[in-house]
Amino acid sequence: MKKLSVLLMAFALLFALSVNHLAEAQTEKGAEDPPDMGPRDLRRDRYFEMGANLGWPAVINGVVGYWFGPVGLRLSGMYWDGEDQDGINAVQCDIGYKLSDNVNTLHSVAVAGGTSRESLRGEWSYLGAAYCLNHRWFFLEIGLGKIVGIRREVYPIGSFQAIFQIGYMHRFLPKSEQNL
Repeated sequence: MKKLSVLLMAFALLFALSVNHLAEAQTEKGAEDPPDMGPRDLRRDRYFEMGANLGWPAVINGVVGYWFGPVGLRLSGMYWDGEDQDGINAVQCDIGYKLSDNVNTLHSVAVAGGTSRESLRGEWSYLGAAYCLNHRWFFLEIGLGKIVGIRREVYPIGSFQAIFQIGYMHRFLPKSEQNL
């Protein structure tokens, strides 16, 4: 099961990268706004995002999200479980707010909550805050969470954990009327 999950993630990452390169090749001339107007503000625009990254909650995470204008929802995580039960199962949900957004870069803050199970360490839930940066294809999320629930005693309630993800994220940006 673990090998199949790794192969599916590798395929999804290659697919997402190929979609990104195709999109860039088709819109290379129209991707940038005219120099006299500056970058187009996308804070009110709606769009979908998808990617794969390394970090927390599950080492290798699949990520999907949707921005409903200035507020967005992002779900990340993965199911890693083998026959010997030494895996990690985790999911994290972010409710984000755009600080700034244009064709190249998105800055946002998020309230993040999730649950994680490590077969050797236990099971717990957390709630925290994070800063997110998405520059072209590069994605970084960094923050701090507080453990709010435990199913198997490993970490005490109230202890802190890092929220960290780094990797690839493709934003399916809306077409600009100026770029058509």
